[in-house]
Amino acid sequence: MDNSNSTINDNAFVAGTNSGADDVTDEQIMDMLKGMTYDEFIENYAEGLIYEQGMGKLDKDLQEDLKKDIIERINAEINSAIADALPDDKLDEFSKMAEGGNVAPEEMQKYLADAGVDVGAVTAKAFEKVHQDFVGEYAGALDAEE
Repeated sequence: MDNSNSTINDNAFVAGTNSGADDVTDEQIMDMLKGMTYDEFIENYAEGLIYEQGMGKLDKDLQEDLKKDIIERINAEINSAIADALPDDKLDEFSKMAEGGNVAPEEMQKYLADAGVDVGAVTAKAFEKVHQDFVGEYAGALDAEE
């Protein structure tokens, strides 16, 4: 699902974004996210995850590779979760809409909502899964190198 032009206007994408930030409220985070495109948000999320894991000191090229990996994982997880959540009779039509690239993100979200998919919940779970997987894979990686 191409969300590059959609904006973040609710808490659908904030799973895990406030972990460890006791001095910032979820409401403040939501205010920061409003008006941000999906691409901007997902890039910031990936960068935050890299820094959260202590990898901000790594070579910039390596950080870019990690960021691309995180973004690809999130998009794949969202697409998979949406496909799993869609009724079989709606999956083919949705796939054609997504592949065509001519459909506005808002129209795609409406289609999914009308089909009974809670896009916010599906997306939040996808972000949380990628977050947990990334942390699990890289936990202590920098400590082992030192």
